[in-house]
Amino acid sequence: MSAASIAPSGFEEVRAKRVTLGALIDRYFAEYTNPKVKDIEGYRYAAGSALGTHVKQHRIAALPALELTTQQLRDWRDELLAEPAGDDASARRPAPETVKRVLALLSRLYNWANDKGIINCRNPVSRVEKPVKHELFFAT
Repeated sequence: MSAASIAPSGFEEVRAKRVTLGALIDRYFAEYTNPKVKDIEGYRYAAGSALGTHVKQHRIAALPALELTTQQLRDWRDELLAEPAGDDASARRPAPETVKRVLALLSRLYNWANDKGIINCRNPVSRVEKPVKHELFFAT
């Protein structure tokens, strides 16, 4: 086996390790297609807005996508669901349903990137527990 036949796979591996979650999100919205989605531009806008607001502005966006762990995603989820500091109305926490939707988008992103050969790793979102909406019921 020649060195030339080994170099491309090694190069691809190094390149994949450098892809941050934020860059992977950008690539997903530039390249993602699905014939089942009737309005792909509308999907890209809505999903891009959700990921841009809740993921790309967070420090996990700067982490290499291959190295992101389930625990880091759990911590991110918990931070999103925590009460915001202060009374700033713009810092309102997202509803549990929003966080579930963003987790589903991240999972779809990892599945897409694996299918396209951009990365090769297990989906770290698959073991993140989805938040539930807790409602208080009072006996009357």
